[in-house]
Amino acid sequence: MAPSQLKIKVSALNRLLKDESLYHIELQEQHQLISGLEAKINDEAELNKEEMGYELKKQLQVLDETEKMIPQLRLKISEFTENLKTFIEEKESSSFNAIELEEAKKVIENAEKLIS
Repeated sequence: MAPSQLKIKVSALNRLLKDESLYHIELQEQHQLISGLEAKINDEAELNKEEMGYELKKQLQVLDETEKMIPQLRLKISEFTENLKTFIEEKESSSFNAIELEEAKKVIENAEKLIS
């Protein structure tokens, strides 16, 4: 049996929430990596500084891209949350599987905590 529309929408929102948390982890890792590179550049001989400077520049670009993704992802989470809430409201609650409906409500609650 194919998954219900509700299940599909809940899974999509769950995926976005997971992605958002992974971006925050990546952000922390990038900050640590950059701090380590900056410390190494200060300690290294002149020969390696140019190469390490290039690496630092690239890691700063990765950090910038990661930082830009979080607001975009939060916007998507907000949109998906509203779509899911509207979908549930438009359909009669009795037409949904009780377990799926409860899961949907939990995911909506988690998403609203994140975006508020």
